[in-house]
Amino acid sequence: MTGRIKEQAYLKAAIADRLQAGVLVAGGAGVGKTRLLREAIEGQTDNRVEFVTATESARPLPFGAFAHLLPEDLGAIDRVDLLAVIGRHLVRRAEGRSLIVAVDDMHLLDAFSAALVHHIATASLAKVLLTLRSGEPTPDALTALHRDGIVSRLELQPISRVDFDALVQGALEGTTESFTLDRIWAVTQGNVLFARELISDALGAGTLVVDRGMWCWTGGLGIAPRLRETMAARLGSLSLMERRCLEILAVGEPLSLASTERLAPGVSVPDLERRGLLTTESADQRTLVRLAHPIFSETLRVGLPVSLRRQINHDLAEDLAHASDEQPGDALRLALLREAAGEAGDPRLLVEAARNANLLSDHALAERLARASARGGDGFTAQLELGLALMGQRRFEESEAVIVPLVGTEPDDAARERLADAVAQALGHGLGRVDRALGILESIERDVTDPATEALVQCHRATLLVFGARFDEAAELGMGALSSVSDDSIVVRSLSPVGTSLVMSGRIDEALHQVDQMRALAWVDAQVGLTSSAIDQLWVAADLAAARGHMQPPFLQATPSPWRQLPRLLR
Repeated sequence: MTGRIKEQAYLKAAIADRLQAGVLVAGGAGVGKTRLLREAIEGQTDNRVEFVTATESARPLPFGAFAHLLPEDLGAIDRVDLLAVIGRHLVRRAEGRSLIVAVDDMHLLDAFSAALVHHIATASLAKVLLTLRSGEPTPDALTALHRDGIVSRLELQPISRVDFDALVQGALEGTTESFTLDRIWAVTQGNVLFARELISDALGAGTLVVDRGMWCWTGGLGIAPRLRETMAARLGSLSLMERRCLEILAVGEPLSLASTERLAPGVSVPDLERRGLLTTESADQRTLVRLAHPIFSETLRVGLPVSLRRQINHDLAEDLAHASDEQPGDALRLALLREAAGEAGDPRLLVEAARNANLLSDHALAERLARASARGGDGFTAQLELGLALMGQRRFEESEAVIVPLVGTEPDDAARERLADAVAQALGHGLGRVDRALGILESIERDVTDPATEALVQCHRATLLVFGARFDEAAELGMGALSSVSDDSIVVRSLSPVGTSLVMSGRIDEALHQVDQMRALAWVDAQVGLTSSAIDQLWVAADLAAARGHMQPPFLQATPSPWRQLPRLLR
């Protein structure tokens, strides 16, 4: 009963209180309602306990859950007196002791059994202890018990992370590594039943083992028969369309509410949410739908035939391709859906997806997508993204071999600036070939026609000069670049390398003056960049007190929370 001491005490106090008619324990599947109920009634020697378990199979039968408690002459009883006669029969079975009627999963009771429980509670024949899976439709007779205040309601939540860790280590009777505890918590979300089945499966599969005195989980959910059986029972009452809806979410979640309704027409999302199978949340002015628990996703995905999984990925891709509410990263998601559906991707889509993957620092994925785009015929852009992906994996020699041949083939100035940045990073910072990189950047710069792009390429050169400890050259080149354009965004992007070169040349006041001149900009990203530049410069100059002073309260209130930690980090 780890983490349930207070709840257990509450139930036992309710049992001892003669004025209280009963308690309803509600909660999600697997949070421990049944275990709590059994613990509370265990050892009740002064009371007669009748335990009733409601099931789906007994639901079609009148008094199905109470069949073992009914009088033998039930057929001879007048229907008008039926509930009263059964109630008196249960009281006689108590043989003078107080009676407790405990009903597990009361939402599965048939209408006659529900009416009997209501009669027992309202006639004070016994104390009723009930469990209910939250969100499930319940017979009116039982809903009235709580609604009318006849029984109290105890909402059982998943246990806390601290209690969960203690429970897992107690079950394994040994120390468990923190990464394993994190994984089990992430998969089960504190659900005790799911954790029990997961641990049992992992022990049986040999993926939960003792390594250097600690329990370590080395596998995944691929072989988890007990857990899948538990989930299959939970999902067994779905209609064909409802199951298809959940399967679509298992492959593609989260989906917008609009997409969910298009892909699973006729399915009631609110009904599935009420039954604890889905959750909805608001994000970026959209309603997102996802499965209520990660184990639902795993169970459904494991059971999907390959052909059905491909069909779902195709349907998801088609829906995304025609969606009107385009979101950042859609190109990457669409490319992966096409790939999972076994369909050839459009080279332009693949290269945009590769760029998104590089921006997200998933460089291995970006490499795969860029190579696929290059095979499909996309030239310069695919090779550039491939070079960036290789560079992100610190494969600088391979990156050089890809990006250097691109010099002179750039389609426009924007491509020239990105290529210059890649050359500076791969050859200069990655391989330390500063002079070779500077020569290539000068070659690229000669073909640039836009003054703002030319200034950016010059700032890339200045950064390399700083890296090569040629600070005076870097400062002069950088200052010239800054003075040649009036584009604020270009200046903000360039301030940090230029400012560092000025600081290293002993021109600290001049560097900070450049920052202060830009303080009037209102947009938050500019303020972040400016403050970052100032702190970089003061940090290099070893003036930590001044760096702290640059973090002004108005700036902190306008910027994202991580920046608010900077004054503390500079102490």
